[in-house]
Amino acid sequence: MDMVEKGAQNTEQRFNVMSHQLVPTHVLLTDKEEQEVLAKYRTSKDCLPKIKRTDPCVQSLEAKAGEEIRRGRIIRIIRKSETAGIYITYRTVVD
Repeated sequence: MDMVEKGAQNTEQRFNVMSHQLVPTHVLLTDKEEQEVLAKYRTSKDCLPKIKRTDPCVQSLEAKAGEEIRRGRIIRIIRKSETAGIYITYRTVVD
């Protein structure tokens, strides 16, 4: 089997990063949810932590949604924490 065939085979058997137990839940917010979050925390998208569009979790969300996630969208990240129970954070998508 040559390198081209191996590459094609690996693409089909790609690892789903979102199914890994150490990866927190990522949720793409709707425009309405984005406005509610920004109002609740009295902040702007520029003040939120960033996440790159090349991040495997963002790419997985794009595949699930069937569309490109544009720059400036907000993603909710839900982590399980031994001390806090559930910890929610928000990130703005950047290029």
